[in-house]
This record gives sequence, structure tokens and C-alpha cells, in this order.
Amino acid sequence: MRFAAVLLMAVASAATFQVQVGVWDDTALRYGGMAEVVPLVHAQFRALNENLTAAGVDAAFIVTRVDRFAGDPKLQAWREHPGCDLYVCYNEDGPAGGYVGMSNGEPFYVVAHNFSYNGMGVFSPFGLDFLRHEIGHFRGMQDLYYANVSALDNPVLPVGHQSVYTGTMAYPYGDPRWSAYSVRVMNGYGADPRLPYPDEPGGHLYGDLPLSTALLLVRPAGVPPLSGTVYAYGMVRGRVEAQSSFTGRIDASGRVALPAGAFGRPGDGGAAGLFILVKDDAGTFFGWLELPQVHEAAWEAGGGAVEIAVELTRWKGARIPLTTPLPVSIIAM
Repeated sequence: MRFAAVLLMAVASAATFQVQVGVWDDTALRYGGMAEVVPLVHAQFRALNENLTAAGVDAAFIVTRVDRFAGDPKLQAWREHPGCDLYVCYNEDGPAGGYVGMSNGEPFYVVAHNFSYNGMGVFSPFGLDFLRHEIGHFRGMQDLYYANVSALDNPVLPVGHQSVYTGTMAYPYGDPRWSAYSVRVMNGYGADPRLPYPDEPGGHLYGDLPLSTALLLVRPAGVPPLSGTVYAYGMVRGRVEAQSSFTGRIDASGRVALPAGAFGRPGDGGAAGLFILVKDDAGTFFGWLELPQVHEAAWEAGGGAVEIAVELTRWKGARIPLTTPLPVSIIAM
């Protein structure tokens, strides 16, 4: 209890969450037994809390119990663990990994810590990075790297995108930072330890969307305002969807109203953003809109109507006939 008392003194002003830890037999043996492992667990959570505090995240984690277990780590991890806010299963190089909050209606709220790579394990700096990222999920954050799209994963046009967001939820290894967006989302959930997944009812992906969104479509410098047709395609898990979720005409001011349904709906897996395609007499243009950008605009506007500028790039590949409905097979080059 000495470790817990020290942590409580350090995080008295934060929203605190009680953690129970299970250490797989194999992992305990790798590190010389529980007498060696227990201090390592507490040191890792101490480093986690220091990182969260420095970033302005109002959350801290108190390890109240560390036990050793035998058997299948998946059976140990993926079940309900009463008496704590979060259960963390240390199974280095084992079969259980990641975060689960709810599964088929059952509450789990478990992080399975199985990091192992190139000689590094759960207590290495990259192991801490792994844990920090999964803690972000426990506090309601989505994976920001799902907005990274390769050209091969875009069936509409062979162009890719790199997310404008950085930090541990975009790519955890070697980057301990939290983006301002992540901090805002996590703090917005308060001290509740039982959060929905971000795309579920009550989650922020759809709960923090504005009442209405207007896109101001900006063409490359020197090109007159657009007057054509807009097609919006969801970005889901690093891939642009083949079917458009919205089609509309640009008004005389270069704007188009975007319905909330263009991003999908609660429970559908959660969109990372939109791939925007515009066709007019001058050719084809494209751009990207990440969902966190819409959230941030809504926060700034107080949740009402927002306007977001989307910078477009001219598509210089084979011309797409204006009469061809999208998606079209001729784009698969």
C-alpha cells in the first residue's frame, strides 16, 4: 500500500480511477518473480500519472492490487472484474492485447498489456507508450490514426492522406504527447469510469457534432470559386468508403451544407472524417475533413452552426466524365 499512498498524495486533485493488475505467470517469471514485478508496475503507473498531469488531463490511476495468475490470459482478461474501475492484464508477448470496455453488452473495462517488440517488453519505454494509448481508450478517445489513408485504400481516387493530429492517440511509440483535442475529449467525460465507445450513443464522435455544418470549399490559389457537385465519402478505419454518404450542389458563395448523417450514425464503427470530391466544368478537385476538426469547430461555436474551410487540390490524373455517377469503375487505375 506504500505505492498507492504516494500516488494518492500526488493526484489528490485529479479524477482518480482504481486499478487492479493481473500478472501472467510467464511474465512474472521473465522479470524474476513478483517481488521484482510489483515495483515495476507501480513505477509504470507513476510515470503514466506524471505524463497525464503534465498534459493537463484530469485523470490519475491508483493501483490497489497486483496478483499473479496462471492459465490463458484471454480468459483472465476478457471478463468482468468487480471491485475496480479498470483491470490491467500484463501478459508480455501473450494472446491478450488492447482495450475492451463493453463486449456483447458485458462490461469488461480491461486493458490487456502484451507489448513485445524487438527485445522490448511491457516495462520498456515503448511498453509505457502502449499502456498510455490504451488508457486513452479507457477515457473515451478514439484512434486518430484511422484518418491516415493510403492511396491504395481510396477506391474513389488514388490519393492518400496523413492526419493533421499527432500524439499518442495518433501514433504512440516514441511520442508521449497528448493532442489538445485528446485532452479536451478526455476531460469532457469527467470522472465517470464507465464510458461508452466513442461512436456509441453518449460518445463524443456524434454527441459533439454541431447542429449544422457548412463547408467553404477553397480551390487552389487563382482559381475561381467552385460551382459544381460535392460528393462526401466516409473515412472508416483507414479506408475511404466506396459509396458516397452525401451529394450536394455548391451554392453561389462556394459553400455546401453538410448533414450530420454524412459522418455516419452511432454504432456504425465511427467515421474518422470525410473525403471530399468536387466535380465541375473545370475538372475534379478533392480534399479531406477529419471529424476532430468538426468537433473543435463546434466547441468554439458553442455547439451551434459552424462553417469549416476545406482546401481542395486539383486532380491531375485521367479526366472523370461529369456525366458519370460516382463511385465509378474508371477511377480504379
